[in-house]
Amino acid sequence: MKFIFALIVAVVFLSNAAAFSQSVILWKNESPPAGFTTREELTLNLDEGKFKLGIGDKGVVGTARAFVHDIVTRTQLGVGEQEAEVGESVRNIVFSFGKKGEPKDTAGHLAGKKITGGKIDGHWKFGLVGKKKTEAAEATALRQFAGYTEFVEALGLIYGEEARKVGDVWKPDLSAVKKVYVGLDVDLLCKLEDVSEKDGDRIARISVKGHLGGEVAAGSNVRVEISGTISRSLRDMIDTDLEMSGTFNYTGAFGKSSALGAQAEISAPLKVRRTVVKK
Repeated sequence: MKFIFALIVAVVFLSNAAAFSQSVILWKNESPPAGFTTREELTLNLDEGKFKLGIGDKGVVGTARAFVHDIVTRTQLGVGEQEAEVGESVRNIVFSFGKKGEPKDTAGHLAGKKITGGKIDGHWKFGLVGKKKTEAAEATALRQFAGYTEFVEALGLIYGEEARKVGDVWKPDLSAVKKVYVGLDVDLLCKLEDVSEKDGDRIARISVKGHLGGEVAAGSNVRVEISGTISRSLRDMIDTDLEMSGTFNYTGAFGKSSALGAQAEISAPLKVRRTVVKK
């Protein structure tokens, strides 16, 4: 009896050890199949940030807050082709000096609209369905949507095409992105925390920490310190849940005041949540 019990324990231990050491592929450099549809929800918060606007040695200090919320249904039409419907798109930014300050709507102009896009020379470009001429605000929102799409695609590069095992730690090779976005400063450390089974799918959980940023315009710089986790479907090769927190820092020009030589400094806690569900 003792021998049989010991044998069972050994078998269980060895089977668990084999599962633990099994390698997984986290990313494949290929486009999703035509008809692949997802529902994405993104929420970004910058809350209780510090805001300073000054010229020379004179300046005023206030607070900065920002809220972004998007719900998008996105369908792959083919390689380098997509269509999307924006169910919700909200952008609210508030800069306050004392009790003063007004929310500034810098986007939200795609809410309830359908858009289509394609890749041209490696970059996404989107347009409104049924509307050849876009308003200035819509054109800005479409460029922002294209930039967001490229950012989401670039997330795949942090995994690489190498096989990973639970416990593996690596620094992503982002040289390809840095060639396209000259001046981009990125230093990330990733770890495959675990792989679990859920609803017939295998879900990898990856922790990420580090910073990213760079010059967004002449003399204006952004640096974001981040730390968080990503849950990734190994069946569909999509990030199903992303939660990040950290600190957002900006220095540079600020609106029309830049014509007067004014410089802004913004520092704020950052929280990002993105969920994706295959439809």
